[in-house]
Amino acid sequence: MKNLALHWKIMIGMVLGVLWALISGYAGWNEFTIDWIDPFGVIFINCLKFIAIPLVLCTAYINVVIRKMEDLVSYGLNQFLEVFKECNIRFPNK
Repeated sequence: MKNLALHWKIMIGMVLGVLWALISGYAGWNEFTIDWIDPFGVIFINCLKFIAIPLVLCTAYINVVIRKMEDLVSYGLNQFLEVFKECNIRFPNK
């Protein structure tokens, strides 16, 4: 399992989770799943939320410190145009 790439580990975990949900639903193990497995998922999601905001704020702060203020305006405009261009390529108007 150590030599397995991360994306394969994630896919195996997702498949096992779906199989567990189907099997426990048919076997009547809903209470066990809610009482013993669900808290780990809630803790994991709360940890992701806890990390996301400081990560975004620190990234923005570092970008402001590293770049000059006049460069930030053009950088922000370029980023906005790139996102707009990507959205139009992926989701063109019909």
